[in-house]
Amino acid sequence: MLSMQCKTLVCALVLLGLATGGTSTYATSVTPSAPMVLRDGRSTSVLAIQLKVQQPNTGQFDFYIPGQGDYTGVIPVQIMGPDIVRLQGTISAQFQTITAAPASQVNLRMEGEANTRTASAAVNIWIDGAQYQIVTAPGRPGADVALASTVIAALVASDWSTLYGLLASDVKGSLSEAEFISIMTSQVRQTITKANLLPGGALTASETGSTYSIQPIEFEVRNTDGIPQLYRSRIYLLLQQGEWRYVTTDEPVAV
Repeated sequence: MLSMQCKTLVCALVLLGLATGGTSTYATSVTPSAPMVLRDGRSTSVLAIQLKVQQPNTGQFDFYIPGQGDYTGVIPVQIMGPDIVRLQGTISAQFQTITAAPASQVNLRMEGEANTRTASAAVNIWIDGAQYQIVTAPGRPGADVALASTVIAALVASDWSTLYGLLASDVKGSLSEAEFISIMTSQVRQTITKANLLPGGALTASETGSTYSIQPIEFEVRNTDGIPQLYRSRIYLLLQQGEWRYVTTDEPVAV
């Protein structure tokens, strides 16, 4: 479902007054302001971006990786919603090593999104084939764990209406509530008697720059013969407009 392989995690994004021209509905939703710093606390790497007034829909960036140096260039910028900034493009960037060596040109591809309201970001960067991933700590702290607990409670109660209300917008767009309830009622044939979250939840970014929270769970079902069986699975949550939404659950594995 998700591509999660990357060379390393790069951990800071600085948006210096991002804005855009063009004809987008949200062209004036993000305006120049004081710098916003987005960090995940696992690195001192920094990506700084600032709007190029002379070139609408582009941003001047400086991507610094400790131990390597600075990558600079201009990347396409697009406003996707009231608080959502999308960075996407493939360019020739200039690389200046931390030594006194002359600058050189490298191929750089960037793809991802940042939320200017919640100070969160999920961005992938490829430099000459090496992939780096930026995943900040998005949304309200612990909100993903809280939602996963709500999902579990709905599953145990077979409360499909509540579960539908927790779904990501693209999933809701493909199914009405009645259709969702019908599918869940026909597919879930065993009674879940209890469930709980397990440690080891993690954030990750897809190749398109979306932020996911993956939460492992354990639950018990009672078979038709009355014998309980323990299973483990993982709940996938997606960050949308600064809020976590339920996407899917892995195929359960008996333990």
